[in-house]
Amino acid sequence: MTPQINITYSSLAPEDQSILTLMKSVDYGHLEHLAIQNGYVFMTKESHIVHSLRFDARETVEKPVLPDNDFIVSKRQSQFLAAVRRIGNGTIRILHIQAGMPASMEAEEASTIV
Repeated sequence: MTPQINITYSSLAPEDQSILTLMKSVDYGHLEHLAIQNGYVFMTKESHIVHSLRFDARETVEKPVLPDNDFIVSKRQSQFLAAVRRIGNGTIRILHIQAGMPASMEAEEASTIV
């Protein structure tokens, strides 16, 4: 997925919607051991959600929401999805999340050596 301007959440594949919704629910923290299959991210039985609690943080301002809870995908979200597509198949060791948005990740591609 090449980063594009004004992509909406509703136009994304259900797998992409699912991971963005999960990141938003985590808010601050990280996800560990996610599978990447055919350019999409999936939770597995080895996956973990780790919440970081921020007690002195300023409240975040919600972005405008389009009808039916739709929204414009942010640049960071688009960059994350594009990186996952480039990897294709592999594992996200850790995905750091700040304010419900992808901040950084460590990932490995599946070995293609037979």
